[in-house]
Amino acid sequence: MCADLMRLGESLLEVERGGADLLHWDVMDGCFVPNLTFGAHFVNAAREICSLPFDVHLMVSDPMLQAQQLRLRAGDTVIFHVNAAKDLEGLTKAIEQSGCMWGAALNPDRPLHQVLQEKVLGWCSMILVMSVFAGFAGQAFIPESLARIRQVAEHPVVREREIAVSVDGGITGENAAEVVRAGARVLVSGSYLLGPEVEFAERLRRLREAAEAGLAG
Repeated sequence: MCADLMRLGESLLEVERGGADLLHWDVMDGCFVPNLTFGAHFVNAAREICSLPFDVHLMVSDPMLQAQQLRLRAGDTVIFHVNAAKDLEGLTKAIEQSGCMWGAALNPDRPLHQVLQEKVLGWCSMILVMSVFAGFAGQAFIPESLARIRQVAEHPVVREREIAVSVDGGITGENAAEVVRAGARVLVSGSYLLGPEVEFAERLRRLREAAEAGLAG
């Protein structure tokens, strides 16, 4: 979402060569969130030129439609908002049948019990805690998100199944350590890493160093 869309192919290669662990896609439909980005066909085309694992975040009112159109590979993850899933079981089965893993996302104003429930925790591979409201890049990290990250990370089933706790929104080299200390193990960062005046590899190095400091205590 934060890449230069007029030279997206080059940006994909920059992210991959710069050492990122995965590539996060913000798929928005202009309905579930008030912004419009790209859909499944765009992500599928990018899959042909990028070998990084894809983290596809469906911020859409009909996640089943997008999930059925995605052509991903094993190791990719499809993330959706539980409150948008009209048929949770059908949606997760469709994702699993494609060979991908799935995760559940939660906006800051949504109660944690929407993801901390058996039918989600029993099968998902990731919980994405939004530390801003989904839909726009460049927002500041919401401090209250730390407590929510901690609650998710410390849930017995999350710990037992080693479900990855991901955090998206306002992640920078300045706050990554405390986010990791709260329990996050996947950090999604957009505008901090990508922009006209940003050197990707250097920013990623700073972010990774901060995350490692958080792991160290």
